[in-house]
Amino acid sequence: MDVEIRHRARHLIVAIRGELDFDVIVNLEKKILPLLTDDLSSLVIDMTNLTYIDSSGIGLLTDLRNRMLGKDCQFTLLNLNERMRNALTYSALKDLFTILRSEDDLG
Repeated sequence: MDVEIRHRARHLIVAIRGELDFDVIVNLEKKILPLLTDDLSSLVIDMTNLTYIDSSGIGLLTDLRNRMLGKDCQFTLLNLNERMRNALTYSALKDLFTILRSEDDLG
């Protein structure tokens, strides 16, 4: 798994490449959690190059969403392919997330 972190206007975008599973969750948390500062208003997880997600990956996304909403901030998933969309649908959590198709939709 590789992670690219970038800013676009008021959005912090975290692009994940590869697999988001139990083996990489701790390392990803170490990269993302320190960035969730009080002045952050929007966290976007770009899933364009995500090839696999398991229940622990979905759990991390849910935890990040809850942390952001607890700070009255936005949490968005971006560029889900069909496989990732299905994983969220099967877990009955798809409607929990704001999902956009491209960075241009961020506003």
